[in-house]
Amino acid sequence: MIDITKIALNIEQIFGGNSAVISRITPAKKYIDGKPTEEIEAYKVEAIAIANRTYDRVCVKVSQRPELSQDQIDAAVDPIQISFEGFEARIYKNFRTNTYELTCKAKSLQVIGNKKQ
Repeated sequence: MIDITKIALNIEQIFGGNSAVISRITPAKKYIDGKPTEEIEAYKVEAIAIANRTYDRVCVKVSQRPELSQDQIDAAVDPIQISFEGFEARIYKNFRTNTYELTCKAKSLQVIGNKKQ
């Protein structure tokens, strides 16, 4: 039997193309023994799939600090299009809810530009 949690998905399979629109960046704190510390270990980037017109929101954990701030995202007149370097997604089973969910990570993000609607 195939274990779907062992399957790696790429950016095209998740976003329907090589890019997405960014909507939010938040720091992800490091946890030790189940408790958050003040140390930031990554950044959570909420990206919107626009290429396949599903407009699904996907959270991607980015290990390198983005050169883009939440203030810049909020101030942008047009949506900011981004891509990810080293993107990988996997499916995992949440045993508390007994559902399969998606986890995504990337080494870094690159700003492609503002996308006029």
